[in-house]
Amino acid sequence: MTEEVRAKRFILEDDNGKPRAELKMDKEGPVLELFDENGKLRALLAAGKDVLELRLWNEDETLLGGLDVLKDGPKLSLMDENRKPIWKAP
Repeated sequence: MTEEVRAKRFILEDDNGKPRAELKMDKEGPVLELFDENGKLRALLAAGKDVLELRLWNEDETLLGGLDVLKDGPKLSLMDENRKPIWKAP
């Protein structure tokens, strides 16, 4: 027998009760967020109607990179610690 759990939001906690991951639905579609031990957002994966996106942050909450897959193709960007682009394609 297969068991099923349905919800609009799941929170994964560490041994200290701190949220470390959240899986939820927003108006565009599912979103997975990963947090570090200090509760700072470090990674995001989202699947919307017109875009798939991945974002990565460092421990100072500086966005370091992103990947978008749009209708017209993929876009990848990487930034330094000052949020200046170091690589972007296309």
